[in-house]
Amino acid sequence: MVAVDAINQVLDAFGKSISLSGLTLDDNLSCVLCVDKEHTIQLTYKSKLETLIFFADIGALGDCDVEQTCNTLLKANATWNLMRGCVLAKKPQQSSIILIYPFPIVNLTLAVFESAFEFFINQTKQWKNYLLELEQGQLSEPLAELCMPVEQNPVFANLNDRL
Repeated sequence: MVAVDAINQVLDAFGKSISLSGLTLDDNLSCVLCVDKEHTIQLTYKSKLETLIFFADIGALGDCDVEQTCNTLLKANATWNLMRGCVLAKKPQQSSIILIYPFPIVNLTLAVFESAFEFFINQTKQWKNYLLELEQGQLSEPLAELCMPVEQNPVFANLNDRL
């Protein structure tokens, strides 16, 4: 479990930098952090993938068109400029939407982890806002583009030709 020890050393150093001593993975190779009292981030190590996976609940599908919202979120998963390596998913039998970021632990250092954590927090905040926009029907440009019918959307233009 050399990888787990390395991750725990980085987590411990990160924890100390934010006045949280003893931050390590638990027996299930996970830990949970609350940021700004608004964002709960779960970290889980998957040894077979040598990947630390970041998870955040970004909200629930409220009084919106669930099918349209889920279609928009699925389209977002296929758009690198919006997702930057993250993936959106709906929890089974629930209305919660989660943001997932698989992060390879190769060459993991405190600086690399801090950068990845900051990136994920920013993505979490952005997608929480996007989900609210979807519910309210007031879409910013990136989401408005995704909500266009596929045949009219420049992001997906000539998709069949590329496949």
